[in-house]
Amino acid sequence: MRIALAGSKGVPGRHGVEVVVEELGARLAALGHEVTVFAWEGYSTGAPLHRGCRVECTPGPCSGPLAMPLHAMRSFSRIVRRSGDFDLVHIHSVDPLMFAGRLEEDLPLVVTSHGRAYLAREAGLARRAMSRLAERRFLHSNARATAVAAHLVSYYEKSAPGKVVLVPNCLRNPGTRGNRVLADNGLQPGSYAVFAAGRLVPSKGLHTLLEAWLLAGIPLRLAVACPLLSGSYGRRIAALTKEAGVVTTGLLEAPDLGDLLRGARFGVVPSKLEAQSMSLLDMLSCELTVVYSDIPGNREIADGLGMPFEQESPESLALALGEAVRAGPALNEPARRRVAALHDPDRVVKEYLEVYGKALRG
Repeated sequence: MRIALAGSKGVPGRHGVEVVVEELGARLAALGHEVTVFAWEGYSTGAPLHRGCRVECTPGPCSGPLAMPLHAMRSFSRIVRRSGDFDLVHIHSVDPLMFAGRLEEDLPLVVTSHGRAYLAREAGLARRAMSRLAERRFLHSNARATAVAAHLVSYYEKSAPGKVVLVPNCLRNPGTRGNRVLADNGLQPGSYAVFAAGRLVPSKGLHTLLEAWLLAGIPLRLAVACPLLSGSYGRRIAALTKEAGVVTTGLLEAPDLGDLLRGARFGVVPSKLEAQSMSLLDMLSCELTVVYSDIPGNREIADGLGMPFEQESPESLALALGEAVRAGPALNEPARRRVAALHDPDRVVKEYLEVYGKALRG
């Protein structure tokens, strides 16, 4: 099958949707499918091949309100012009669907929801309004529709019964580089807790974690792996990290991220908005106990594998951090097996291939 993966920033994936696209594309290519990933110039490395997938970059900005629309329109335009080169198009994320134009008329289309972007306040009013319109098209188009989390499927079911099917994100092995990242940051295995995110925005909840860390007086270090941020929120985070004595590594990619996670005593996911967190899945893949906010996307994955706390509550998180220190690294084996089965990469790819088959049959 000749498959175009579009709608994301591309590969190699550094966080979120892009990690999902990379893992899916690589596994489809390994099965003999011809996969083309459409990527943003400036995000992708520019290499024409990555893990068996052909990579095509579109020019345009990598940030700002016009970035996603411009790249979406340019990639979809290329696909339409060369529609004979593809059997099917798989768009990751709902919002790019707004700019698909006649793509749906030319080729079988699959669209995956990775969340309801309009719920994030940092997105801005215009982007949130556009996201709501995109969701309407997602639910009423002829495209085959999937979502990565059960709570998303339940939400969509109210407006479009039977339209959206669940295909979760898969676990991945982040790899190893021999613990170089620990040595570079003065960390010893088991001596720290870890927070990791591919982007630093208020909805990731790092400020809640830092405030809780100061309250709890945890006898461990805290390692924060995420990109730096300017502006008022960035200054707030910088002040809190300095006060809490946090070790900041910057954004880490696999395998350094894998080494940092495996060396941690436990992981913390304090988000107030997630559809299905790849950071949380990476932590569970590395068999970490997790302290997580009690939002639906986190509960679906981590129930039985850590300590939940009330979202956006530093006081509740401080109590959960103390419990994690006392409990140690023990995991609930039945819950671990449940997560491993649901998010098994081979199972996820098989489920997507079933959706592709239905799209091809019309």
